[in-house]
Parts: sequence; structure tokens; C-alpha cells
Amino acid sequence: MHKAKILIVEDDAVIATRLEERLGLLGYEACGMAHSGEEAVDIAGRLRPEVILMDIVMPGRLDGIDAAEAIKSDLDIPVVFLTAYADDEYIRRAKMAEPYGYIVKPFHETEVKAAIEIALYKKDMEQRLQESEKKYRLLVESAQDLIFIIDSDIRIQYANHFAAGLLGYRPEELIGKYIEEVFHPDLSNGLKYSLQTVFESGEPLHAEGLLTFPDKELWLDTQLIPLEIESGEIKSILGISRDITKRREAEEERKRLLNELEAKNRELERFTYTVSHDLRSPLVTIQGFANMLQNDLENNDPEKAATDLKYIAKAGTKMDTLLSDTLQLSRIGHIANPPEDVPFGAIAQGALEQTAGDIHAHSIEVSVVEDFPTVHVDQMRIEELLVNLIGNSIKYRGDQPNPKIEIGYRLDGKETVFFVKDNGVGIEKSEQEKVFDLFYRIDTSSEGIGAGLAIVKRIVEVHGGRIWIESEKGKGTTVCFTLPVAGAVI
Repeated sequence: MHKAKILIVEDDAVIATRLEERLGLLGYEACGMAHSGEEAVDIAGRLRPEVILMDIVMPGRLDGIDAAEAIKSDLDIPVVFLTAYADDEYIRRAKMAEPYGYIVKPFHETEVKAAIEIALYKKDMEQRLQESEKKYRLLVESAQDLIFIIDSDIRIQYANHFAAGLLGYRPEELIGKYIEEVFHPDLSNGLKYSLQTVFESGEPLHAEGLLTFPDKELWLDTQLIPLEIESGEIKSILGISRDITKRREAEEERKRLLNELEAKNRELERFTYTVSHDLRSPLVTIQGFANMLQNDLENNDPEKAATDLKYIAKAGTKMDTLLSDTLQLSRIGHIANPPEDVPFGAIAQGALEQTAGDIHAHSIEVSVVEDFPTVHVDQMRIEELLVNLIGNSIKYRGDQPNPKIEIGYRLDGKETVFFVKDNGVGIEKSEQEKVFDLFYRIDTSSEGIGAGLAIVKRIVEVHGGRIWIESEKGKGTTVCFTLPVAGAVI
């Protein structure tokens, strides 16, 4: 069985010898004996006893209290004072030395044993507490969460390394600072209100907030917990904030994808209805005129038969157009070729070459700016976009005697906006968003299935841009869109 090692510090040899005997009888080991304060400090450093029994009044430069303080600061060994004095000054100084106990002379064995056991127990508890504090401090300091303690004056008492580093400080620099000295005003006002709520209510609080930095933003999930309570009054609050930015971004992405899926489903429903309806119409026409053709041939009426064939061919052409546009729609959302840096002027020239016949046939005056920027796009898709827009401007020129089309761009702040502008019939404001819907036609008597602007919108969106219309009825139309400009800072 382990015997605790005890150092006796007593200038009276008789008392020291008697105490040594008692320790042996009580199951302890008297590992040494000192007769002055200086000797006590020296022997304690060499023998490292588990407890020191120290007489308060000692000869020499160091009395028992001075020796106890020196041992405590250097060696942290429990000291139990031996005293026969009740002097107030000694008592005051002895308390300041924070001994582990007192034994009053003349002492009894039970008192000696009790004092030693209490000292050993207290020391063991202190060591366990220190180890536990060290472990939990290590956990707190290594945590990738913001952990801080705020006092009732709304000042920072403590902040872990992660919190301090995120805020641009060392932990010791944050101590004593008011939160408005550290956080952005918008956040500090909200945090201050939340802290005051906890101080007043005594209840924990959970909240989410945005922490703004010059180069980034973080969403934080924060728990505020009453920490130190005296006489029912909260003195400090523990705050733990976790970075949930990625979670918020994932939630927003999920919402975006769900909204996009819902929009796709709505488009698919319209697509299914329109295709089935529009395909059925020419099929009914073909079936009807095929029956009439058979009757006219049986009646040997070639003139009517020729008319029947004409309607059948027209219905077939309409079906072919419908199927071609439907196939085109099915490919929307995919870039046919990898994006590359292409001068937008070259793309515009390619589109004008494809529409040259219609432009010439309708005497359209076309103007194109000369200093277009270079864009990072799928050239074939953007030419297709411009062909659609030029075609729409020609189709909806109305009775304009001098139809014009302008292809250009402008700078809106840091954004480059491309446009195709005409002086045609224009579009009512209430129709300007609808025209980009699949199969929407302002003029239901016009040819096609209303897929042109839907195709254009998809092409712009697949390049990461946006598209809109600026127009008034009777005052022409400007279709504006954005595209990734080569070398632009995003």
C-alpha cells in the first residue's frame, strides 16, 4: 500500500520527533525534517513530498508563511500549518498563503490524520480539475466554432482562437472590448439585443445571422446560454456560433433546383398539350382531305383532287415545321460546342449572312456597331439567338415604311448589355414577360408554335446570362441580353 510522503518543518526538535512518530503510526512516511524556512524550501525541492507540515513561526530569514508561499509558487505542494498562536496578523498572513489546513498545537493524532487526508484530497481534486480544464480548454481552442463569453456590460470576457482569428484579432486583444468595437454595426445591434434578452429573461436563445467581412459573408447559427449566475442574476453569457454557410447555400440551391424543376414541369405540361393539340390539327386535315381526295378521284374530278392535294401538302408542311421546332426545343439547355472567345461582331455578321435574303426582300435597314467586345460563348448558339431576334424584328415590322434593325451593346455599370432593336409594332408591357414562355404567341394567327423567344431565352440562360424586353406598343422593341464577356472580372 502506498504511504504518503510527509515533510516535517518544525524548529522544536522534540515536537518534530514526536510528530514523526505519530506519522508512522498513522500509516504515513516522514520523508524528511527541516528546522528553518530556507531549509524547508531546499528539502522540498529535492524530496518532492506529497504534503508539508509547516510550523508558522520559524527562525531565520523565512518564517513558515514565507516558506509556504515560496513552495507554492515553485513546487505547488500542499502545506498544512502547525501553530500555537492566535495572533491576528499571523492569521491574516496565513490566509493569504492559502494553506490546505491547520493543526493547532498541542495536536492530536485524529487532527493530524484529518488535516493530512483533507490536504491530499484537495490536491487530488485540484489536479483532476486542472486536467479536466486543460482537456476542455483544448477542445474549445481547437473547435472550428466561434466560442465567446460576454459579461453584463456586453463586453468580451473570452474568445477562442477560431473566433478571434475570424474577426482579425488575437484572443487576448478581444478581452474587454465592447461588441460594437468588433462587429459590423448591423450585426452588433442585433447581437446586443439578443444578449440583453438573455440577461433579462434568463433563458437560452437560438438565432441565425449573417456575419459580413470585406471579402466574404458567413451565416452563423448561434446559441446564447446563461453561464454565470449569482443570487439569481446572470453575470455572463456563453455564446457558441457555428458556420452554416454551406448548409444555407445548399438549401438555397435546393430551392432553386425545385423551382426550376417546377417550371420545367409546367413547361413540359404546356409542351405536351400544345404538341398533341397542334399535331392533331394537321393530322385531322390530312385525314379529311385524304378521304375527299379518294372521293374526288372516284368521281374523276381532277380539279378538286388537285385542291385536296394542295391542302394535304400544306398540312404536311405545318406538321414538319412543328416537329422541327419541337426537336429544337428538346435540345435547349445543351451547349453544342465548348465555349470559346469570339468577337461578338463576328457572331452578328454570321447571323446577318443567314438572314440576308429576308432583310433584302423586305428592304430592312440594318446598323451594327463596330467596337463589340469579345464574348466567351458557343458561337453557333449565339448566332442562332441573333437569327431568331432578327427574324422576329422582320416578322413584326408592321406597316413601318422604313423598317430598321440595330444590333449593338451598352454598359450598365459593370454589366455589358447586348441588344437587337427595331422600330416595329412593339409589345405591350403586360406581354413582355409572357413572350419568353414556351408556345406563347401574341398573334395566334402567325406561323410557328411560338418557340422562337423561348429558344432565345434558354440559350442566354445556359450561358449564365439574362434577357428582357424594353418596348412600348407602336414604338418598336429592344430585346436586351447579357453574355459572359471574355476577360471580365466576376
